[in-house]
Amino acid sequence: MSDDYRGPKFVGIMGHDNVSHNGSKTTVYFVQVQLPEGMFIVKHRYHEFKDFYDKLSGEGYRCPALPPKKFLGSFNKEFIEKRQQELANWLHLLCQFDPASGKSDPRTSELFKEFMLTNKEPLEKYQGAKAISYDTAPSSQSDDSETAMYNTPKTSLDDFELLKVIGKGSYGKVTLVRKKEGKRLFAMKSLNKSNVKRRNQVEHTRTERRVLGRAKHPFIVHLHYAFQTSQKLYFVLDYCPGGELFFHLSRMEKFEASMARYYCAEITLALEHLHDLGVVYRDLKPENILFDSVGHVLLADFGLAKEGITDGAEGTNSMCGTPEYLPPEILDRVGHGTAVDWWAMGMVLSKLIKALVITNAIVAALWRGSLEA
Repeated sequence: MSDDYRGPKFVGIMGHDNVSHNGSKTTVYFVQVQLPEGMFIVKHRYHEFKDFYDKLSGEGYRCPALPPKKFLGSFNKEFIEKRQQELANWLHLLCQFDPASGKSDPRTSELFKEFMLTNKEPLEKYQGAKAISYDTAPSSQSDDSETAMYNTPKTSLDDFELLKVIGKGSYGKVTLVRKKEGKRLFAMKSLNKSNVKRRNQVEHTRTERRVLGRAKHPFIVHLHYAFQTSQKLYFVLDYCPGGELFFHLSRMEKFEASMARYYCAEITLALEHLHDLGVVYRDLKPENILFDSVGHVLLADFGLAKEGITDGAEGTNSMCGTPEYLPPEILDRVGHGTAVDWWAMGMVLSKLIKALVITNAIVAALWRGSLEA
């Protein structure tokens, strides 16, 4: 997001209400907007989000996919709360402008200002509205925003019994834990805040939290709880007793074609779900493909993911990923989209059926070969 932006800032959707409009029942969502003079609320119905999206797209701005309209069950309580979350995520992604994209910042358009300012009312009038706290856009300068970003209600370290460390990394560790109530096993990922900040991984950590909160798929690791202390962040995730694909591949050398096809089918479904959410994974590799207790895959580690990407070929320009899985468009810095995940899956499949082992000695040659292919 560009640092010099000084217009109205989207904070979150803090609530909703069902009202009558022209004789019909409809749901309005309370969009919270920050201005220099204070916080305000602007009320919008779904069709106004849709009109805003259509107009922005028509003027050539890059927009994440808007959640589709639902005709049946649209006043169901669970659906409305889910829709509130989806619309908040959509606005948050819209505001994540990447200057390197070569596109115009939608926040500077008159359409954005009109959407954020029309019929605004003081925040104090709506303090009783039902909030979905983790949808608010986090600010690196605000402790309150950090708390809203990472915490889930009524959860703390005291709710878990720490059993053993099952993984370590440069930012923290993963511990096998048992929830005291219910005795279920989880994998608790703890991140040291000072390490995250020192290594400039704050935005990557926020991205992982958002993606984990949005992704709901049987082949993607599920975030059950999130909370923090003054020094650490905690993500409580599915425990995957089957371990990493990397470990099994090192023992088996290669998989039978039928087994490789089966696992790639599950990975494909997981990637399609992420792409439907406007998320490009960018870190598919055997180390991030885990197995549950019955052998199904679970994708993990979303620190390198990028949100708001709906095109296969373009959307972001970041140079990131594991060297042996990088496609030509990332290496060539020409911009990339969701298609990079399919390149990475091809590399994984190649390793599964051919036991392709890429060592440091040939990484440079691989990079050159990718660009010349």
